[in-house]
Amino acid sequence: MVIDTHRHAYGERTRQKFMERGMVDPARGFPQIREQDVFLYESYWDTEGSLAGQRAGGVTKAILSGGSQVETLSRNVFRMDPVDVMQIVFEDRLKLIAQHPEDFDTMVDANPFDERCIRVLEPAIDQHGAKAISIATSYGTGMERKFLDAPECDWLFGFAEQKGVVIHAHPPFVPFGAEMLSGYRLLEAVGRPFDTALSFSRMILAGVFDRHPKLQMVAVHMGGALPAVLGRLEFNWRLNYEGIANPPPDKVLKNEHTPFSYLKTNLYTDTMGFSPSGVRQAVELFGIDRLLFGTDYGPLPFSPREHIDIVKDVIPDPADQQKVFSGNANRIFRLGL
Repeated sequence: MVIDTHRHAYGERTRQKFMERGMVDPARGFPQIREQDVFLYESYWDTEGSLAGQRAGGVTKAILSGGSQVETLSRNVFRMDPVDVMQIVFEDRLKLIAQHPEDFDTMVDANPFDERCIRVLEPAIDQHGAKAISIATSYGTGMERKFLDAPECDWLFGFAEQKGVVIHAHPPFVPFGAEMLSGYRLLEAVGRPFDTALSFSRMILAGVFDRHPKLQMVAVHMGGALPAVLGRLEFNWRLNYEGIANPPPDKVLKNEHTPFSYLKTNLYTDTMGFSPSGVRQAVELFGIDRLLFGTDYGPLPFSPREHIDIVKDVIPDPADQQKVFSGNANRIFRLGL
């Protein structure tokens, strides 16, 4: 059994809105490119076709997510209140589950800076069995961009702790520093993993996981660039502002434990990244019990088989493979398999 915890798919109403706005023309064929190096492949547009690819690639069930897109869909596609778009996107996914109950489960999207989201979150989790809460690692643009260490997000973290639901954090379509990333597809290759690293670094150093010790989050893409900077976060924390006269209180590092430790207590990651060495590092830093199988299938038109083969090559032990392919996901997403 293979559970894909990082899978995207558009529902019918979203596809219709894209066509109404003239943003996608299926008659032109795929792939298509939109502004700021945002690419659209047929595997993302054609949900039925991508389902065939999911099955052929060896995935038993996929958990649909989309935390990075609700604000963009609200602003550019639906032109509606984002909470209403949350509801539409979630209802579309429920329809996909009704059509393919053996193949799909779903998360529910939220904006951690908008507490009104709770009116969609509660019924999605309590009545419809949403398996996780899907959010972006940052919101906004330029100097107005906001990250998840902001106190305005505490309501969501407390809500997730109370419900015992994991939060799946994905970088936004357009990450921080986007103005420097045009060309060479660096927006997705470099910008998004560094958005993840910046957001989780800020959360650790701001003491978010000490205020919310039961909070469990997934940092996708093997943690983005977070593993690469952990040592540097460590020396910053050890030095902190010791010996500095009158340190600014809003800049003193507040985490109670070593930055490395939160990867084994509060964070999960997935295997998506096409990097055997990255998977090895994820096992070392997060631990085999905190590693999930994920493909980013849909937006990326590569067969899940490639990801499965990487995991099998890097993790030869069958018991450990079973944890990564399904056991860990079954536990943290409460799949009941």
